[in-house]
Amino acid sequence: NVHQIKFDGQFNGDGSAQAVGFDIYLDNIYFWKDMTTASNEVVDLLPTEFSSKAYPNPFNPYVNISYALPTTENVKIDIVNLLGQNVKTLVNTMQTPGSYTYRWNGKDENGIDLNSGMYFAIINRESGRNILKITYLK
Repeated sequence: NVHQIKFDGQFNGDGSAQAVGFDIYLDNIYFWKDMTTASNEVVDLLPTEFSSKAYPNPFNPYVNISYALPTTENVKIDIVNLLGQNVKTLVNTMQTPGSYTYRWNGKDENGIDLNSGMYFAIINRESGRNILKITYLK
């Protein structure tokens, strides 16, 4: 699928725009009228390798668990305590390539506040596993 947006206008040196147009495709910008500031640099929008992070860390009242997925895979994110017990599953679904962020509020599967302490966000996918150490402070 190619997604396209047209802009009719001209870009001026001061950041304003009027009179020239361009097409934006999913993976690059193609200018269809003459422009002095045109660029044909290809911009890669999809991740090429898996990466993940948790922020803010330590957290209160919530932590964001973000990752970039380069291929279509089943992804499961579990929050696990220091005893290895699963306290919350944030996601368990097939996902297409892209960037994802899930928020955890320090509550278990039943909506009960957990104690302050160290937890792990375990990101399981078909191609591997990543573990993020997160600290919950009340």
